[in-house]
Amino acid sequence: MTVSDLGPEAWVTVHPPVDGVTLVVVAGELARPVDATVIEQLMGALDQPGHLLRLDLSQLSFCDLAGLRMLISFQDRAGARGVRVRVVAISEAARMLADLTGMRPFGESGGSEDEPGPAE
Repeated sequence: MTVSDLGPEAWVTVHPPVDGVTLVVVAGELARPVDATVIEQLMGALDQPGHLLRLDLSQLSFCDLAGLRMLISFQDRAGARGVRVRVVAISEAARMLADLTGMRPFGESGGSEDEPGPAE
């Protein structure tokens, strides 16, 4: 089996919430086809108690439009549940794609919890 048969490899780490804030780290290659397990883990982070989700994308080595689309879907679902998503770190690969496509919510990071976040 070749690497292309395996598809891109990505993984999600969901850290336990602290004071209503959950940290989610997405790493690897977030590209088509996005693994169902990655989607389940990311969407499962929305089941954590809390009101704010900090999304760390600094460990993404690659992100294509399918990966960006999945992140935007995640952001939309979070907003529908009343959970704010704040990108706290973003890799150059993900930032470049966000900039090229005009998807600024995933091209911005940082800020205080009192400032409007990407999901707002």
